[in-house]
Amino acid sequence: CTLQTCTLAQAHFTYLPNLCGNSFYAAWFGLLVILQILLLVRYRIWGYSVAMFGGLVLEILGYVGRIQMHFNPFTRNPFAMYLVCLTIAPASLGAAVYICLSRIVVVYGEKLSRFKPRTYTLVFVVCDVTSLLLQGTTYREGSGSSSGMTGKNLMLAGLIFQVVATLLFMTACAEFAWRVHQASLQLRVGVQIDRAAREIPWVVVTEMNADIGGAVETCYQKFYNCSSFI
Repeated sequence: CTLQTCTLAQAHFTYLPNLCGNSFYAAWFGLLVILQILLLVRYRIWGYSVAMFGGLVLEILGYVGRIQMHFNPFTRNPFAMYLVCLTIAPASLGAAVYICLSRIVVVYGEKLSRFKPRTYTLVFVVCDVTSLLLQGTTYREGSGSSSGMTGKNLMLAGLIFQVVATLLFMTACAEFAWRVHQASLQLRVGVQIDRAAREIPWVVVTEMNADIGGAVETCYQKFYNCSSFI
């Protein structure tokens, strides 16, 4: 099929992805990749940088797939690239957020945290992987006409699991911020706790907003593209 021989009702989308909008996002994430490389060279934070780099590259590939679909929305490869990359990218970026929280815990004092720094990263990365596996099974189950309801239920379970994990992460961030705010001991970095009380809420708010953004993006992608598989 081509745009000259078929209608959009036969395509993966019933519309043409916007060329300018998707090009902007691809270019924006490309700029962030360059900045992330510069930060890696400057600070040598490998775990965080690898997770960020992987997520940003996947975002670029996903929007490149949408750009290709602007010219031909009937081919499957660009659609698959868009769908897979923009599904996995938020999980990779989320892992960077979890690593960032664990670093914050180390800086402000592990004694102020309910859990060990590494626990935050491991638990929420496992949650993201579990959610991805449930949602990925949707496409396999949905490929058969008799499995539509099973695939739909699996997708819904994956989305609910991801939302619950996001709420738990927000709770963990808020609790740690509250513990720092209430603490009366000196920070490991040598500044007074009252200064930390003023600074850490903004860091935590940024962490929570980043995780919410990734969850919203993933949920939108799944609900919108569900009909392509089920």
